[in-house]
Amino acid sequence: MKKLILLSDQTAGKTKVEETAFKLFGLDKPKITYIPSQSDPTRKYFSQKVEWYKKLGVTDLLYFDIDKEYDKSKTDELLKTDAIFLSGGNTYYFLNSLKKRNLIPVLRGYVEKGGVLIGVSAGSMIMSKTIRVTTIDTDMGGDQNTVNLKDFSSLGLVDFEFFPHFDENNGELVKRLQEYSKRSNSVIYVCRDGDGIIVNGESVQFIGEVIKIQKDNISKTSSVGEEPKSCKRDWRLQGQEKYLKGVVLRKRKYKQSSPSWDHDHCEFCFGKFMEKKGKDILNEGYVTQDGKRWICRDCFEDFKESFEWKVN
Repeated sequence: MKKLILLSDQTAGKTKVEETAFKLFGLDKPKITYIPSQSDPTRKYFSQKVEWYKKLGVTDLLYFDIDKEYDKSKTDELLKTDAIFLSGGNTYYFLNSLKKRNLIPVLRGYVEKGGVLIGVSAGSMIMSKTIRVTTIDTDMGGDQNTVNLKDFSSLGLVDFEFFPHFDENNGELVKRLQEYSKRSNSVIYVCRDGDGIIVNGESVQFIGEVIKIQKDNISKTSSVGEEPKSCKRDWRLQGQEKYLKGVVLRKRKYKQSSPSWDHDHCEFCFGKFMEKKGKDILNEGYVTQDGKRWICRDCFEDFKESFEWKVN
């Protein structure tokens, strides 16, 4: 039975994902093998993980290098640990090294036999059947394919793709994720740092603000142990008050801003604005004076008082 933990990143004060998973998997002070995405000669990043896991009561960590310090004879020791940790880093470089060392089938076999696999950022992305979603933001500061990797197939342990370090205020990134989902006919779970996904056999649990993107549809997943919606902060509120509180809005029909940009998204619910009509397409809403930020009618009604908007 698959036991997987997919994290965007480990963030101070946010240990709920691993605490929940360890309890679910019956892990009490597990021994963990740390696999870095590339060699860590001074053990700088390994030391950070040692300190991180000490806070969770875990003190037995093994360093296993698959890059410049690779030692095949240590593979048996790797497979005897309770969990294997796949670090963050350059996703292309990491996957290339795993393939070069023929560790893809080894890790699959480890999981099939009940071993727990933990991933952070690149390590989580590699659990999908492909890392191709990594290609969408190479011009936006994302990973660069420095090893000229051609084959993006990876572990294939889950039937979705994972995208870490999600910034919901980056409209261009949301657009590219939707377009990629449509092209590849895939489901993408996007995750903010500190939040994550736990896979236990056929069960998938979400902790924190994990967003599901499937073609044009964007929706919030149901988090483990979340409070009733009437008692918790609305998932649509992601800090927009920093740039939208007290602004003057105009009620307008949507007009595309340029021939190459045919749509925009609601700043709160990600609803799609376009000139053309269609199912779930928004044709009218509220826009800021500079014409850059759109708000759908429902979100306007929900937040107009708290955001103190004026309409002219």
